[in-house]
Amino acid sequence: MPVVHHGLEEAKAILLPHTLKEVVAISCLMGKGYNYPTAWHIVDSWWMRGD
Repeated sequence: MPVVHHGLEEAKAILLPHTLKEVVAISCLMGKGYNYPTAWHIVDSWWMRGD
């Protein structure tokens, strides 16, 4: 559920395609065993680097 809430909040301020990519990436990492805060941090670092 935290990913859903994150996506809904992000969608208010950021373009929807970016938000959906971020939510999917976080969800994929969580599916691989990362917890939400760690997955969010990893994905956020990708956007900061421009990946």
